Amino acid sequence: ARRQVCVIALCLEHNDAGRITIGGRVVSDPAAGVFVAPERREIGMVFQSYAIWPHMTVFANVAYPLEVRRLKRAAVIDRVSEVLRVMQKHRYIGEFDQVDDGRAGKFQVQLLAKINKCGIITPRFSVKKDAYFGWERQFLPAYSMGILLVSTSKGIMSHHEAVSEGLGGVLVGYVY
Repeated sequence: ARRQVCVIALCLEHNDAGRITIGGRVVSDPAAGVFVAPERREIGMVFQSYAIWPHMTVFANVAYPLEVRRLKRAAVIDRVSEVLRVMQKHRYIGEFDQVDDGRAGKFQVQLLAKINKCGIITPRFSVKKDAYFGWERQFLPAYSMGILLVSTSKGIMSHHEAVSEGLGGVLVGYVY
């Protein structure tokens, strides 16, 4: 059922009944005649199956939703770099380096065989400084296993760092 809701929320299929809301905004309600076009829903999705766009690098697959929003290339690279730095700090990955290939750009990442799953959280949920516990339960398999990636006023950091600094923010992704 969750997969079907995601498919409908992304407009890959249309719902016949019921209402779909994203961040409190109704985006589809056939009974009321409401339908918000996919490009106006402010959401993006990166499929977990890498075979969706096998001709693209991992970076290009992850950067695609950011590029659809027409962010400049430098901003996309900065955001990807911030996330990689947090993952490196928590020892999920080793060294990484951006490689200029003259086209889209690539990252070389040293994998440490510690990632079971990672994902992007869309839509971006706002979290108050003392409300991370519920989100941990939703996205992480256990209390002390993994991190939530949070965009705060001080940049992207893990939810553990955000709690220790007393910061709220917007959920970006998770790793465990």
